[in-house]
Amino acid sequence: RRQRQMCIETGNAYYRSQESFSERAYAREELEEMLKKAGLEAVEVFHEQSFEPPREASQRLVYAARKPMRK
Repeated sequence: RRQRQMCIETGNAYYRSQESFSERAYAREELEEMLKKAGLEAVEVFHEQSFEPPREASQRLVYAARKPMRK
């Protein structure tokens, strides 16, 4: 579980916000199986926060998935 706190000062105002979130890592094969079980198919897989192909050293993959059209 991670927490992040942000402080923003604008003129005479000062804003503070906090968020808390959890992350879980999955192997690529596990994630693709989860997509399949959910009725989705992977369209593209990208390296982290880019539109580049995944690299061997990629720590995060971003999936573009869709629900297949019925025939």
